[in-house]
Amino acid sequence: MALETELSREEVRRTVFSPANRRRTVWTVTSLLARYGIRANAAKGEEFERIKLVRRRASRSLRELWSEGALYRQEATDNRGGFAEIKYVRPEDASGTYLIFCRRCGEARRSVNHAHGRTLEVCPGCGEGA
Repeated sequence: MALETELSREEVRRTVFSPANRRRTVWTVTSLLARYGIRANAAKGEEFERIKLVRRRASRSLRELWSEGALYRQEATDNRGGFAEIKYVRPEDASGTYLIFCRRCGEARRSVNHAHGRTLEVCPGCGEGA
């Protein structure tokens, strides 16, 4: 993939949900771009400016998939490689506590996945679920 190529939400969706990527359960911007052969490590002093635009597009695409409900977001960030990145996971791979996008107000709403199903907490923004 050329650095100038537009990284669309549909390309990201195909990559995350591809059968070839079933073993990867946690997705960050860095892990997504690594699937396209784009690597940069700020902690090692590699040139970050040249891929800044592509990282923004990848971040925006993952965030859009989260807001659609296609991905869940973990509460803790991943800071390996010098970036504090949000971790996303496919709903079928989720276990434990995750953040779900509230469709009413756009806030992050906590969800707990357990053996008997999913429990949604009350939304802090709009009070949905109270």
